[in-house]
Amino acid sequence: MQFHAVYKKGIVAVKTLQTVKNIGTFLFDYFGLMRGDLEYQIRYGQWKMKARGGTPDCKEIAAVMSGYEYPLRKLPPLERPVIFDVGAHIGSFTFFALAYYRLNNPKLFIFEPNSENFMYLKHNVAANAGERNFYRLYHCAIGTYDGVAKLDTSKGNDAHRLSQNPKGTYELCPVRTLQSVATQEQVTRIDILKLDIEGGEYDL
Repeated sequence: MQFHAVYKKGIVAVKTLQTVKNIGTFLFDYFGLMRGDLEYQIRYGQWKMKARGGTPDCKEIAAVMSGYEYPLRKLPPLERPVIFDVGAHIGSFTFFALAYYRLNNPKLFIFEPNSENFMYLKHNVAANAGERNFYRLYHCAIGTYDGVAKLDTSKGNDAHRLSQNPKGTYELCPVRTLQSVATQEQVTRIDILKLDIEGGEYDL
């Protein structure tokens, strides 16, 4: 187990070097030496990701945009894939998927319930994605009903989750079902459903 953990960190480190251009900024941020807003430059796709220094943002960018956490290469070829990014955080998977399928005319539906995360997500999408005809952005959670829920924000900004009885800080957020969104958007299939909703995956 210890060897596996070291091996995993090594792989992520190598992939991070291959992914992030301004690696000096990343290292200072990774070790907690940066604060305030930062801009990460991503090698493929020429993305520029706005992130928060001293938060889990840099680790999410490294793990996701390097392809380590979601190895899309294992999937069969997809033409015009419909992709749902549920729990988008600040957009790491959105842009990783967009870069991977950029020649396949993807359609992305992007969901993030937390207000602060959504603000950074919206900025990153606007700064990088340009025309809106291939994506839809939703400030909401995906759950088992349409309505309003409590979003537990007591942990790191990458670990928020819906909770009926949060023990610490929380905010109210809209909730939609996959069915209601699919009906609204006239989506008849989902080719890739990426879920990162901190345990809510099972209920969904």
